[in-house]
Amino acid sequence: MVTKEELRGYREGKRELANLRHRSASEERIQPGGVLANAEIICESASMYRAAADALQEKLLRIESSIEAVADPRARQALRMRYIDGKSDIEIARRLNYSDRQVRRLIKKAVFDMEKE
Repeated sequence: MVTKEELRGYREGKRELANLRHRSASEERIQPGGVLANAEIICESASMYRAAADALQEKLLRIESSIEAVADPRARQALRMRYIDGKSDIEIARRLNYSDRQVRRLIKKAVFDMEKE
């Protein structure tokens, strides 16, 4: 089950994942100047970033697989365009050759069905 709030947070989650991976890599590249306590803190910090990134990656994959599980291919495409690509109703409508009202209905129904499952 994926909620509308999780779908809305997908793009922000992708940015946060990139940020966490960057932080983790930065922490791992730091060469401690012989101070064991600092080295342990750095390793612990890098490990924390990796764990957070892994958890976020799992959440994002769950959202993507929920979108891919939508039966209606038009709804699936509209959901991808909205929540993964960040397109507006008007942009989606132009691409699918629908009215923006049809796009809103299509997405609303698909999200409702996803939340039920």
